[in-house]
Amino acid sequence: MAVASGRRHAPISSKETSPLETALRRASEWATQQVLRGSNKGEQDVNAVYTDVLSRIADTGRHAGHRVDDLNKEALIHELDEQAKRSVAFSRYDLISPIDIDKLTEPIRRATDDAYPMLVNVITPYVDSLRARLNALQHVHDAIDTFCGIVNSFYKNKRLTFSLRKGPTVTTPQGGTLPASVLSSGERQLLLLFCNILVAKDRNSIFIIDEPELSLNVKWQRNLVRTLLDFTRGSHVQFLLATHSIELLARHKDHVAKLEENELVGADR
Repeated sequence: MAVASGRRHAPISSKETSPLETALRRASEWATQQVLRGSNKGEQDVNAVYTDVLSRIADTGRHAGHRVDDLNKEALIHELDEQAKRSVAFSRYDLISPIDIDKLTEPIRRATDDAYPMLVNVITPYVDSLRARLNALQHVHDAIDTFCGIVNSFYKNKRLTFSLRKGPTVTTPQGGTLPASVLSSGERQLLLLFCNILVAKDRNSIFIIDEPELSLNVKWQRNLVRTLLDFTRGSHVQFLLATHSIELLARHKDHVAKLEENELVGADR
């Protein structure tokens, strides 16, 4: 169970920012662990790749005399290009180094009919391994991408970025780094909340959030619940909010339970 409080009645001192610093560190550690799992997947596939290469080379003679048309080459180059594009997207968060396919596609284009079957037998296992590694990292990429996009949908004149080396970082439009302590109380509150959700998305979790409207402007209040649900779609995360905000409740009246003080009945009660 995860508990988050929205109470922010006074300016937050440096000591009170420690929960946010902890949440930022946990988000960074979570990403590192996810990437290590993906890397292990790639390493586990190495033996299979070389086995496949040897098997394909052994079968090369069976394809002697096979004429290779340009469509076959373009299909292979297209597949390499698609995986390279994925690697560039993943590299934005330091999840993987971008793949430079120019050095691979050039030999494919100039390969003769005799050499092409051997080339395909060598390159295909590499492409399969690359795809498998990227697939293993797709989950963490999508989670980080959504996390940054959601936080940035609230922030103005600043932007949340994510690096596997540095973790979540708030930057200025000029590229400078902003420490968490200079963020407004509402910005800190949102960043703390979404960092904790990012880490908990893979587990069955209940977030109890007390008065999340405090420190949030009206627009943020209106969007908060929908954003929480969008961020956790497909996961096993549930939210229990205690609030007095009509803005939070208006769009979700079917899920509101009104708590009232029980009236005392009888003099001896």
